[in-house]
Amino acid sequence: MMIVSPAICGTVIARFGTGTQKRDWLPALADGSRMMAFGITEPDAGSNSHRITTTARRDGTDWILTGRKVFVSGVDIADATLVVGRTEDARTGRLKPCLFIVPREAPGFGRRQIDMELHSAEKQFELTLDDVRLPADALVGDEDAGLLHLFAGLNPERVMTAAFAIGMGRYALARAVEYARERTVWKAPIGSHQAIAHPSPRRTSNSNSPA
Repeated sequence: MMIVSPAICGTVIARFGTGTQKRDWLPALADGSRMMAFGITEPDAGSNSHRITTTARRDGTDWILTGRKVFVSGVDIADATLVVGRTEDARTGRLKPCLFIVPREAPGFGRRQIDMELHSAEKQFELTLDDVRLPADALVGDEDAGLLHLFAGLNPERVMTAAFAIGMGRYALARAVEYARERTVWKAPIGSHQAIAHPSPRRTSNSNSPA
């Protein structure tokens, strides 16, 4: 949620949300007092936005969302979920992605925890949207924007994920070097032995070089 809530959801709302959406969500997402999950992945589509089957149709001024999502993190602790659905383009008849803020307790919005082999603090959920009715202002941005809004949120998330991975790698390397300097065997630090000393520069080079 450290990445999803501010980097994906916060970025989308900051760039494309209404004034009310920004006032309601951005300060709380920034200070962590409220959180928002992100629902894009589907059983038969993964995160391929062209194969998403969750649909959003108009009913008067409201929106009706129907579909399923899987592997959505932190739904149990989030106040709402930013759901990727698809609306029909009136000109072409094709479906295009749109984003909706779905409150946790919205009628018809169900969740089931998925059992995972690897456990983390954030649980994974399957979501069902059974004709979830949302007001017009649940839509974030323009319904004709398509992929623009979606990738505005996904790109920062990818940058942050890479930054986390590099940061953790550098931290682990720094701890290893520190230990190699302090740990002594036969009155010499283990870092003085080539088998330990030689890999460290290579690891440092790898962590500092572009992929």
